Amino acid sequence: MIASQALLFFAAGFETSSTTLSLCLLELAINPEIQQRLSTEIDTTLEKCKGPITYDAIQTMSYLDKVVNGELFDVL
Repeated sequence: MIASQALLFFAAGFETSSTTLSLCLLELAINPEIQQRLSTEIDTTLEKCKGPITYDAIQTMSYLDKVVNGELFDVL
C-alpha cells in the first residue's frame, strides 16, 4: 500500500511539472517578445551571480515567476 501511494505521488508530481513546463515553452515560442524579455532577465541574473545560478538567484527573477505562473499569457 505504501509503495503504491509513493508511486501515485511521484506520478502526480511529475505530470503537473511536465505539463506546466510544456505549456510555458509553447507560450514562449508563440510570444517572442516575452521570450526576449525573459532571456534578458536571465542573462542579467547570471551576470550578477558570476557563476552557476542558485536557488536564491531564481527567487529574485520576478518576470520568470510571472511566465511560469502563466500570468502573461492569454488563457483560452
